[in-house]
Amino acid sequence: MARAPLTAQDPARIGAYRPSGRLASGDRADVYEGYDESGARVAIKVLRGPSRPQAPFGAPFACVAEVLAGGVHDGRPYVVSEFVDGPSLAAVVAAHGALTGDDPHRLAAGTAAALTALHEAGVVHGALTADKILLGPDGPRVIDLGRPRPPGASPEADVRAWAEIVRFTATGSSTAEPDALPAVLRPLVVAAASERPPAARELLLRLVAPNESARGDLLARAEERARALRAPGHLTGPAALGKAAGAVFRRPGDDEREQVAAAFSRLFARAGRTPRRAGRA
Repeated sequence: MARAPLTAQDPARIGAYRPSGRLASGDRADVYEGYDESGARVAIKVLRGPSRPQAPFGAPFACVAEVLAGGVHDGRPYVVSEFVDGPSLAAVVAAHGALTGDDPHRLAAGTAAALTALHEAGVVHGALTADKILLGPDGPRVIDLGRPRPPGASPEADVRAWAEIVRFTATGSSTAEPDALPAVLRPLVVAAASERPPAARELLLRLVAPNESARGDLLARAEERARALRAPGHLTGPAALGKAAGAVFRRPGDDEREQVAAAFSRLFARAGRTPRRAGRA
């Protein structure tokens, strides 16, 4: 996703965070790239409407973009998350086709680990799609937890969404017949898409340790397996600028930081005019 430069209508600060560019804008939220006081890069989602988001603040989960903070800015709730430097799964499949080799299994294990961790903490995603999974430098990360819980959201709905995503990942189509899936994933996707799907942990067990009676730390094992999944052509263009911005941003005082943020916003806008990918959270 290309970064757009900030306009006069965009906030100069959101809580303790300084936006540096706009990543997305829609009916439900505006999403900014920004920096905290130490210069760490973050994603800031400012919601429309008064509803409070459901978000596991400060709790790291396997294969989930960490939610760092939240608050209210000008009457609008906002959520600050770890910045994930990579394209969405949807963008990768659209540009390069279905994932091949072990990558569909890695993606399935990573997202099953994310859902297991969230569900066991009492959190549901409620809107999981291939657009909400970013392929970062440490593997896939589920994003977009910071929003009000949508109607009908449940762990079962999340698992059915997982089935659709795995089908899309392995075949390039969310409506492909089960026979088109790799044999190891086929029964799991069929079960997960049913009216009474298994729990995410059961999927994870069958993905990571199908022949073992001792489950061990399934989340850590799944995250380690998913870590090998990379997006083609990852970390080029704007991502390098983001790292440079973070390094420079740590040095000056407040007045100079204003100038640095403006300068890098202009650079990001120029980079966004070329066909490169950027991350979000």
